[in-house]
Amino acid sequence: FLERERGWARKVDLVVTANDAYADLLAPLLQVSRPLVVRNCLDAWDPPADRSPDHLREAIGLESSVAVVLYQGGLLTDRGIEEGMEAILAVPAAHLAVLGFGAYRDRYAAMARDARYRSRVTLLPPVPPAELLAWTASADVMLMAIQPTSLNHRYTTPQKLWEAIAAGVPVVASDLPGMAEVVTELRCGVLCDPTDPA
Repeated sequence: FLERERGWARKVDLVVTANDAYADLLAPLLQVSRPLVVRNCLDAWDPPADRSPDHLREAIGLESSVAVVLYQGGLLTDRGIEEGMEAILAVPAAHLAVLGFGAYRDRYAAMARDARYRSRVTLLPPVPPAELLAWTASADVMLMAIQPTSLNHRYTTPQKLWEAIAAGVPVVASDLPGMAEVVTELRCGVLCDPTDPA
């Protein structure tokens, strides 16, 4: 299949990708000139200055003094949700909100009901895309601890990173090439070892 992809890449006028890490990977892999990087950024958005409405705290029933860590996106394996659930237990006065849908929804719902996580983790249903930035803006921190289990995961710059930036929410992101490049450049959060909840 790689030979077919190389053939296609050589026939086009330009190969485009989402970040520098992918570009550096794809050039030798596809045996083409370094692809043009076009970041998948969102349009400019002005978050409410006073975090009103406070969607996440209202939906969960939290006091305004409780910090909300948000995971939003696909409820799938290797997204760092389990690691986030473990990590939140070590963060006093904070709550993990998991917002989204996907194949592992029932699994994460069962975990959130377990006594260990019941008062610290809440699984919320997805919201319409037009409302997502307002919900994101009501978080204190966005978690994206994607696990380094594939090339795609190692080099991804997930849409949720751009959503957090647009909403003005700092991130805790995996120290992997695709995300580290953006977080370091924009100084919009901290990088972590996604495999270690501590």
